[in-house]
Amino acid sequence: MGVRDRHCAEPVPACDGGGTRGAAPRLALQSIRHGAPGGAASLNDGGRDSSMRWLVLSFLGLMIAACASQGPFPVGTAGEQAHTGHQLAPGEKLRITTYGETALTGEYTIGAAGEVAFPLVGTMQAAGKTPEGLGQELTRALANGFLQNPSVVVEVLTYRPFYVLGEVNQPGEFPYQPGMTALAAIARAEGFTYRARQTAIFLKRAGEAEEREVTLTSDLVIQPGDIVRVAERYF
Repeated sequence: MGVRDRHCAEPVPACDGGGTRGAAPRLALQSIRHGAPGGAASLNDGGRDSSMRWLVLSFLGLMIAACASQGPFPVGTAGEQAHTGHQLAPGEKLRITTYGETALTGEYTIGAAGEVAFPLVGTMQAAGKTPEGLGQELTRALANGFLQNPSVVVEVLTYRPFYVLGEVNQPGEFPYQPGMTALAAIARAEGFTYRARQTAIFLKRAGEAEEREVTLTSDLVIQPGDIVRVAERYF
């Protein structure tokens, strides 16, 4: 008669010699342990699933890092950060002071043609010159037969506005202040939108034909009449 195996409901042949009872379960277990075809498929599938999960989690981590707010912003060393002397332009309001001569001291606006009308001297080109340069020219003109040892100082009271466009919360026109940075300009426009690219801006200087891409650094200075455009990020 057959002997009833502890794990089987039906009788199995009795062991002979080395014994065959439970051989099938043992062979299946050995196949799984040693990578035989019987267990390889399930193990390989599990490995592929783990790899896919790792890749997905890594990609999500990169996306979150890329979408996070940029900061602190790098400090630039290029020429864009150096603020050269301001060049006067039409529409700007000046205060011209002639020391010791109250009649020759007052506020003047540069006309659309870039000229300013000054007593005794007449009309003089102002646009494209620095305030210091215009003051020196007025001093020389007054010294030419009008005053002895005149001294003229030119200050800018009202600069041309600048403009912020693109991915900011309140795009528009804003009054310029000397030494204003691009980050301060964006702050005047209520900051970046959640779609904004925060590593670079597009900048168009007054008088330039095209805008150009500039790395956004903490000391990037803008000038009167500049157009700052914040682009949308790609992801």
